[in-house]
Amino acid sequence: MSDEVNALGTPEDGSAGILTSPEGIESSGTGTGTGTGTGTAGLGARRLSFAPEPSSSTSTELRRTQTDRTDSAGSSPPTSSSTAAQPLIPPDPGQSDTAKAEQCDLRPSLAGSKRRFSYGLHHFSGPTKMGKTTFLHSPLHRDDCEGTREMDARWVSPEAEATEWLSLFYDLVVVAVLTVFSSTHELSSPSSIPVFLSYFVILFWMWSSQTHYDIRYQSEDVYHRCLKILQIACLVYIGAASGNWNPGDIQDPDTLGVTGGYAADRVGALHSFLTVTIAFAASRAILAFQYAVAAWMGHQVGRATGGLLVEMTGLILSMALVIVAAALPATSSSLVGAKIGLFYSSLIVEIIAEWVLLHRKLHRLVPTAKVAERYGAFTLIILGEGFISLIKAFSKAISGLSTDNTETYGQVVVAIIVISMLFLFLFGRFSHSEARSQRRALLWELIHFPLHFGLLLLLAAMVNYVVTLTYVHGMDIVVDTYNSTMDATLNSQPISSVDQYNIRQYLDKLDLVPGFDQALDSVSGLVNVVNAGQSPPCQRQRFGPRLAWQYFGQVIVATTESYGVTISTKMSDNLKHLYGIDATYTTNTTEHDASLEEAQGLVVELVEEPVNEAMSGTLWLFPTAGGVLILCAARSMLWRPYHGLAHRMVHGTQYVGGLILALLGLLDIGSQTLHLPKEDSLQGTNPFYHLVASSWALGVVGISYTLIYFVPIIVLWMLHNRRGDVLLDEEAHAQSQAKGGQRVGDGVVRVSEKRS
Repeated sequence: MSDEVNALGTPEDGSAGILTSPEGIESSGTGTGTGTGTGTAGLGARRLSFAPEPSSSTSTELRRTQTDRTDSAGSSPPTSSSTAAQPLIPPDPGQSDTAKAEQCDLRPSLAGSKRRFSYGLHHFSGPTKMGKTTFLHSPLHRDDCEGTREMDARWVSPEAEATEWLSLFYDLVVVAVLTVFSSTHELSSPSSIPVFLSYFVILFWMWSSQTHYDIRYQSEDVYHRCLKILQIACLVYIGAASGNWNPGDIQDPDTLGVTGGYAADRVGALHSFLTVTIAFAASRAILAFQYAVAAWMGHQVGRATGGLLVEMTGLILSMALVIVAAALPATSSSLVGAKIGLFYSSLIVEIIAEWVLLHRKLHRLVPTAKVAERYGAFTLIILGEGFISLIKAFSKAISGLSTDNTETYGQVVVAIIVISMLFLFLFGRFSHSEARSQRRALLWELIHFPLHFGLLLLLAAMVNYVVTLTYVHGMDIVVDTYNSTMDATLNSQPISSVDQYNIRQYLDKLDLVPGFDQALDSVSGLVNVVNAGQSPPCQRQRFGPRLAWQYFGQVIVATTESYGVTISTKMSDNLKHLYGIDATYTTNTTEHDASLEEAQGLVVELVEEPVNEAMSGTLWLFPTAGGVLILCAARSMLWRPYHGLAHRMVHGTQYVGGLILALLGLLDIGSQTLHLPKEDSLQGTNPFYHLVASSWALGVVGISYTLIYFVPIIVLWMLHNRRGDVLLDEEAHAQSQAKGGQRVGDGVVRVSEKRS
């Protein structure tokens, strides 16, 4: 045959063979190909065998591709040098002929379904056809699990496992839902914690249960993509219904006899509850269907399906409880309690199913690296939520009334340090690539619920702390400026230059109707009218103060809104009541004094109510700071047990420091009501409020976290320099076999065990 071999490996003599993969290369002998496609063709020092003759349609396609490539390559004739390809890398004389051929062959290959076809000498890469996506990948057969316990074997082949993009897409929706809910249900006071928790537990469990399935059974196919979209739709409905979420207010307003805004709030809460329960039941049905399909397919290939059936049963029971909860009427307090109890009992049923998996050892092997990646990603999402809230509060402060407040900038820096230290506690030395106990991995998953909720509480407390300090600062400026300006106006005196600057710098930024300058002109005009009537000074004061107090109420509300502090229903009602007071000039002293006293009392309530609300949002700062630190240490130790001095010093410091911070929560004991008319508004309040007023509360957390993290590093580093047997964690991993020490993971350093 001719020495020339075309681009697709077909011999020029017309035989219909195609070059096989390098695995099919013969290791010895020389010969020529025959027309039947069973011979061999010499190519330099290599021998390539020809596969059996393909079908006529395949031959036609190959020849058409050959012609197209030959035309595109040009008409230059091959030279003799091209018939004997020289290897670019000299083969090792000690290698076999097959290994030499594979080392020298640098040509690309065309992937087929079961055989790779090598290109020829032209090195031309033609158009690539898009691969077909499988509808549903089948699990690995039991026979493919030989040498491995069936429960420890992969569910699908590595090539069929789903990519991270699909899971990240799902996580993105969870982030969106959490962000929407956090914006409508801020953790601004202790009373808001139960409402937030009641929603977060649903959202977290939906994500956790779906993740539990994904990292064990999900594959890259059309089936799982479609069901993931359905799960996302359930999340969207739950997020859309979160605006009025409040399980405590779902009783039918007709049975309570309430009307107006209170009735509307209860109707909205009931509709929100029904939407969330129906969407949650739908998500349970979808997930149960996924487990059922996995169990059926696993049974077909001889895989163990006991764990799948337990999961499916738990989900079906959970779905049934949720449906009953949604169907019950909310016409009495007992029925409302039954609805709420049945709904959250569904979560308990699913948790019991997970416990059965552990107790019966039915849990399937899970790639622990995937568990760490998914839960680590969600933990980063929680920390990101903290940054979002902090940036939002900081932006409102510096773009509003606290532009020149240096304390605001300092507190934000401390908050950034605390969040960064949380990242170091969680991920600074955490290694997820090593094999871990499957039981510990499952428990490690479960501990993330209290950890994530604790992080949300801590981050909210820090943001509330920053907002409270800046809000009180802004309120002081507004109150002082307003009082001095109105006093000057009511007494027909000129406004000082300082007050004029403050008006331009602060009051003009508020959303007031009418604007502050216009309101001053109105009050000044009314005063002039009274003066023109030759009224005595005492009567002149009767007309202006009531109008000034009413406008002052609007200034307070506008200041509160500018800092993002929640305007409560009580605050709105007080403002309406204030504007309902008759400000018409009257000569009746008794009537005037009564209305003026009422206006003053309402204004005091308008100031006190948001300040007390903002201060109460910082009460859990110390307890959650300590609790989160303890959970960080437990998270590290659950992933893998550690031993040695470094472990005791690193994790022991976290436990002790966390306990001390948590005990500082005892400072919250005492009155939580500030009396702003008093000269000392903090008199009689709890010690923690005094610490907040001194601007040191968040600083205590920041300093504590920094010391707890870096003191063990410094101490162990000093021991390393003195004794020479303390190694940094990076060195410890490489030297653990030689020294016989243990890796500490979250701990930054380790002490190798001395051998006698």
